[in-house]
Amino acid sequence: TSFFHAYCGCDTTSAVFGKGKKSAWEAWKCYPDATKAFCFSRTNPFTHTKADSQHFQHLERWTVILYDKSSNIESVNEIRRVLCCQRGKAMQDLPPTQSVLVVEHTRRASYKASVWSTCHLPQDDLPSPEGWGWTQDNGSWQPLWTASNSFYTNVR
Repeated sequence: TSFFHAYCGCDTTSAVFGKGKKSAWEAWKCYPDATKAFCFSRTNPFTHTKADSQHFQHLERWTVILYDKSSNIESVNEIRRVLCCQRGKAMQDLPPTQSVLVVEHTRRASYKASVWSTCHLPQDDLPSPEGWGWTQDNGSWQPLWTASNSFYTNVR
């Protein structure tokens, strides 16, 4: 799907560090319920992702599997703890935190996939990238690399 492509990294969205499309495809084969999340942006373009939404919960579980195919953990925050504390993985080998996954990565991928899914319409009515994982800096759009502290308290 277009969301899968955007989520795994494309020209305007970053890939999850150290995880390419082949790893993502293998994780998808292990967790077919991720299809529901991948198709969500196509059927619901420009819908914001929230941590408590069902499609995000599927994405979060799929992301856990991307890092540990044998895990039954549901939360990226929990798999981060396990991989770091129990298995000694380096920081760069850990999945993103839940807040980064929601606000920055998933929303950027959703925005990009939504643009692609509406490209057949004769007139684009695209929302501003602000709030979709980008911020404007000196007149150009830049990826938002860190969410505000106020968001972190609302995710838990």
